[in-house]
Amino acid sequence: MAQTLTLDLPTIAYDTLARTAQHIGRPVEEVATEWVEKAVIQSADDPLLQLAGVLESDVEDIGSQHDRFLGTQLRETHN
Repeated sequence: MAQTLTLDLPTIAYDTLARTAQHIGRPVEEVATEWVEKAVIQSADDPLLQLAGVLESDVEDIGSQHDRFLGTQLRETHN
């Protein structure tokens, strides 16, 4: 059974969807649905994502600062 979802997308996201939909000759809604379905399937199959939230940390912005944290760790351990 399908569910209805209303989204408020940033302009850049909508414009990307609209250009893609126009390029392939399909409605924006179909392209968006396909992209969401693929993202959900990929997330469900990601073994690392299954570990999300398992460890406790005082760091609250790990998702947005991931690359910086990795870079810092590499510099500290390999210099």
